[in-house]
Amino acid sequence: MKQADRQGNAVDGLNILRILAFLCVFLLHTKLFLPMAWNENVSWAWVLWTPAWGGVWIFMILSGYGIGRGFYSGRYEVSAKGILRYWIKRIAKILPVYWFYIFSVALFMDPALLTPTKESIPQLCSLLFFNYRSDFDTDIFGVAWYLTTMMRLYILAPLVFLLLKRVKSRRMNMVLFLFLLLAGLAARTWMRSYILRTSGSWDFEVYVPFYFNLDLFFCGFLLGGLPYKEKNAFVISGRIFAFLLILGWILVNSKIYYEGNYAANSFYMQLYQYVFPTGYCIATAIYIYLFDICRTSRQSRFSMTKAGRAVAGIINRFPVIQLPFYLYHPVILQCMLYTYKDETYAGYASFWHMPPEYTEFAKSCFFTFQALLLCLLWAIIVGTLLSNRPEQKSSRTLGDFL
Repeated sequence: MKQADRQGNAVDGLNILRILAFLCVFLLHTKLFLPMAWNENVSWAWVLWTPAWGGVWIFMILSGYGIGRGFYSGRYEVSAKGILRYWIKRIAKILPVYWFYIFSVALFMDPALLTPTKESIPQLCSLLFFNYRSDFDTDIFGVAWYLTTMMRLYILAPLVFLLLKRVKSRRMNMVLFLFLLLAGLAARTWMRSYILRTSGSWDFEVYVPFYFNLDLFFCGFLLGGLPYKEKNAFVISGRIFAFLLILGWILVNSKIYYEGNYAANSFYMQLYQYVFPTGYCIATAIYIYLFDICRTSRQSRFSMTKAGRAVAGIINRFPVIQLPFYLYHPVILQCMLYTYKDETYAGYASFWHMPPEYTEFAKSCFFTFQALLLCLLWAIIVGTLLSNRPEQKSSRTLGDFL
């Protein structure tokens, strides 16, 4: 373990990536609820059209890495009793927050779901037991698909490990990683031609099904089998490179996603949907390797300062609020849209003396910032009350919270 980790004041680099991935999801979803022309007269608005799908792919790789690390380290026993304990632990980590989300949102936004009828009972049971369907209200329960997909991957994880544990060499581990990487790219490329022929839906035929996310999750899982390495030389420069690589990939993705939507460029959208998952897998794997697998006993100057320790503490607490943050943010955005008053946000823009041509953009920024604060506050409340607290070894328990 890192010396800085033992002292409890180091920033967990993987949590930084988790926050970045969540912002990709949040900022894009916010745009979908904005009642104003958020990109009016702003040439660089594409920077804020963040790739929500990309953020989800990062989460899947990180989750696979956390689960894989648990199995390869022996924290999860590969026996009937051990696998059952692992499955129960997965459910216990997620279920309290998830069920509270289902019942609280249904009570205030869709009470008909709680009224026993032939239609509501099957739908409620499907939601409660991780069987999200495409006919559910996507504005309210749309994010539930992710947990449905992840629970299937969690169930598969110990079964796949029974096969992977025979792999003893690091080289063979990397061969399997590359095989999964290329297999995922080939499968999605094949589905592109299939969907074009059948006029199918990429969302529900590629993005959502767990079998088209196997490569992302189990590439991360395989990384969990790599032994930790104690390195001091070049680690800091390597981590800077890894961070800039993933950030640059997200920015490129934002640009082509924006052009794909606002310039109606179908090639850019297909590039994002079918090829970019593989790119995220590579960039995230490099990030994980340099930030978690390569260990260093050196502390940064920032982590040794009082302010640095405070920031590290906040970042390292993110796993506690991640699940409620993710589940509730579309609901809070929907409620803000219901109560939106244009004169209020116009007043904010006027107070800060925004030029008239940037008024709509300024209003969108105030809306986004307010939404972020409300989501953060609610996530802290729910996460503190219902979430199981992560262990001190937060970088090794990434799978515990999504």
